[in-house]
Amino acid sequence: MLRDGAYPATRGCLPMVSDRNHSHLGLRNLVALVLLALGLLQLAGVLTGARVLRGIGAASAASPLPKVFSDVDGLETFASTFTLVYDVDGVETRRLITPELYRQLRGPYWRRNVYGAALSYGPRLPPPLWESVFCYGLGPDRAFYAELDLPVAARNVRVQIDTNTRNRDGTWTLAPRCGTAGRAVGAEDAGR
Repeated sequence: MLRDGAYPATRGCLPMVSDRNHSHLGLRNLVALVLLALGLLQLAGVLTGARVLRGIGAASAASPLPKVFSDVDGLETFASTFTLVYDVDGVETRRLITPELYRQLRGPYWRRNVYGAALSYGPRLPPPLWESVFCYGLGPDRAFYAELDLPVAARNVRVQIDTNTRNRDGTWTLAPRCGTAGRAVGAEDAGR
């Protein structure tokens, strides 16, 4: 730097920064490394089998472990076919759940996502969890009847899940008995 505070003209070179600005660089790098390590805790816990690492990572809420595109006890939801099955006057109707059909569900993403997650992971979730979500949305005369163009007379609504994973053969049917008010028959809160 020249006496008047200006930098000399140099071609293609950046001016030198004073050493006092570099003192924070070490701290910044240290913080970045700590955040990186924290962010990898759950993954490290899964790879090493250390439940404590997974727990700390999950509790921090700074260590995501996306399992959306993974195998959950032999069920790969992203590699499955979902079919909506229902009866009208004793005749079975089957409709493939496609992106176009799913797009008919109204409301914000989180509303649709709750139903999608509960139904797609249903075979691996505790029955009271997926049954309550299923019956609330797809029980008799519930919200999704109109949104999915289900006939009012549709009964015995169920979802069939067929795996498309190579070297696997699996079919699951989610078919709860839905009572009134969108509750599964036999659920803890049935009849209330």
